[in-house]
Amino acid sequence: MFLVKYDEGATHIIGATNDLKDVTGTHLKLATITIHCENDGYCITLLDLNESCEIGNEANEWPEAAWHDGTFSCRDNDKPDLVITEKYETLLEDGNFTVNYTVANVGAGDADASNTSISVDGTVLKDPVPELGAGANYTNTVGKFECPCNTNVTVLVCADCDNEVDEEDEENNCLGNVFECPPCPEPRIEVNKTVWDPVNNEWVDEIYDAEIGDIYKFRCEVQNTSNVNLTNITFWDILSCSLEFAGNMTVCNIPVNDTLIPPYPFKPKRLHPVNLTWDPYAPISNEFVELCPDQDKKYHLSSWGNTNGDDKLSQCDQIDMTDLENGNVSWYHVDLLPYTLLLTNTETNDTMYFDSEQDYLEINLSDPLETQWKEVCCCKDRYLLVDWIDNGNGILDFCDDIYLRDEKTGAITEYHVEEVAIDLVVSREGRINDQYPQGFVLTSYPLKNNTIIIEADARVVGCGEDYNLLWAKGKYEGDG
Repeated sequence: MFLVKYDEGATHIIGATNDLKDVTGTHLKLATITIHCENDGYCITLLDLNESCEIGNEANEWPEAAWHDGTFSCRDNDKPDLVITEKYETLLEDGNFTVNYTVANVGAGDADASNTSISVDGTVLKDPVPELGAGANYTNTVGKFECPCNTNVTVLVCADCDNEVDEEDEENNCLGNVFECPPCPEPRIEVNKTVWDPVNNEWVDEIYDAEIGDIYKFRCEVQNTSNVNLTNITFWDILSCSLEFAGNMTVCNIPVNDTLIPPYPFKPKRLHPVNLTWDPYAPISNEFVELCPDQDKKYHLSSWGNTNGDDKLSQCDQIDMTDLENGNVSWYHVDLLPYTLLLTNTETNDTMYFDSEQDYLEINLSDPLETQWKEVCCCKDRYLLVDWIDNGNGILDFCDDIYLRDEKTGAITEYHVEEVAIDLVVSREGRINDQYPQGFVLTSYPLKNNTIIIEADARVVGCGEDYNLLWAKGKYEGDG
């Protein structure tokens, strides 16, 4: 902003004034018009204010104005002026970000070397800036800076942060903004299982007229519905006792190498402890014997992931089991920790194992009546504990007698208890990455490649109403 002043005898007037009289004897004063910067700085102008001009020619005439057009600029004695002309943030894959900025010298003088500060929520990083001549600029990328998910951070970039440069304007050094950090990772997998109906030619949830010997194709869909990519995809499809694997397994329409399919695929293992008093709070190094389907194989529990964070081996934990015959180590999912009873039929002297339907933590051995049990490795028979003769120690234990009612026939049978232990029911199925040596990434929804489709045939080997289970899991980089 500029001021134009016409001043009679004021101190701003350049040159002398001349006194004149008109015909009436009235005094007239002539003066020079000057242009001033509002801050009284030095003005450079193309206006020729020193040119003489004649104002008023004859008596009783109004003075004529003399106009001089042109351009001019104002500044304070050729000083530099450092400003941030551009800045932007770049989000990195690890969730941090960098700051790119440009500092320019918009003044008329040269600027010595200085520092630029980059502040993120009060955390300051300084970046050295070289000498900048008038009109020159400097661009750099600095960081990385933390960007906590689901938060906003304030980014402020200031030129000459240490006030080392004497500038024309000391109030225009900074440029700031609020940067929105990405949402927090929410890994999530959804699964769906269907069976092909050959009559209606469609995928359905149920088949009502299956017969023993029929072969049906099952489809398992694993979809990444989260906001992050997932790797190390593992799925395990548990076939009921009425079905057995019949081959033709594919992953995303690619046939699965038979060597990657373990014995008794899609069947859970029921493992009985060698040490009947083993402690689920200290599961490592315990030895187990498989009751079915691969009877009498021995395993050593070699590692355990405390997935549930409850400091004990429990349902949905991940474990590694070492095959004591060949030394192979395999990953397993813990499906259940049931109580297992070794019982002798008091009438026939036949000995058999029975598992509780519920997890051991849900059963009170001091009050076992009305608990449900099923014969281990037998398909559908279920029993209700209707009576109990205690040996005197107050809990269901060795040397007790119990009575089980067959829920199908209603028959009640007396059994003698030989042992009570906590068993493991585990399952292990396909690691999708085994199919893709170069690595497989299940992209976040709704991007392409967010779904895996696994198909396999199964043969009907038993009758009755049944159900199947399907699980899947994956890993994202933030899992650590």
